[in-house]
Amino acid sequence: MTELGYFIILLAAGILALYLQAHNQGAPLEPFKHKGTVSFVIDGDTIILTNKTKLRLWGVDAPEKGEQGAYQATEFLKKLVDQKRISYTKTDTDKYGRIVARIFLKDGREVNRLLIESGFTKEYCKYSKNYYGYCV
Repeated sequence: MTELGYFIILLAAGILALYLQAHNQGAPLEPFKHKGTVSFVIDGDTIILTNKTKLRLWGVDAPEKGEQGAYQATEFLKKLVDQKRISYTKTDTDKYGRIVARIFLKDGREVNRLLIESGFTKEYCKYSKNYYGYCV
């Protein structure tokens, strides 16, 4: 094969890699984590930081207030993060202006995963594309 042939193959591989990266269906992450302290837990998948930033947990679907299990999901999230320092990686901003994020405790455990594994919430498969492995 000629040098031109190798160049074309490498170029095609590079374009394919960029395409796959741009269309990744897994959990997108920013290259760095933000930090904050949780001041309030709204429900089983939304928190507010002391700087008034609202965070919606990416890939987590908690029961809504008034639905069965909503109280338990909210209380579990409170036990994990209320008044604690957390870090988070932004994945998106939702239609309500909340930052959609993966949230991490100081010890590195991911809050989103812990909620899903607890059984108090479900994996939000529409967005997570089975990232956590709980979609049917």
